[in-house]
Amino acid sequence: MWIERQSVTDEYVEDGECVVLMNDGRVLALSPLASAVLAELGGERISLTDMTQRIVRRFGAPPGTGQESATKSLLVELSELGLVVLDLVGE
Repeated sequence: MWIERQSVTDEYVEDGECVVLMNDGRVLALSPLASAVLAELGGERISLTDMTQRIVRRFGAPPGTGQESATKSLLVELSELGLVVLDLVGE
């Protein structure tokens, strides 16, 4: 699985949290975790494994579930919001 960030109209970041103005006019306030995912992506395309490692380094391992499974769940939510694109090749 590869993850790539979608473009947004505008983004405001303060104290590790961001608010984005989507291209369709929606405004989304993101949690620190979701904000970190967008920051980690920047303009690059990365694998699920790499994203999981980056998030675990920043926040620690998630309780009670596999690390990649938890990361994938978050990425699916961000995809549904239009913030990232998931390429499921290799699943």
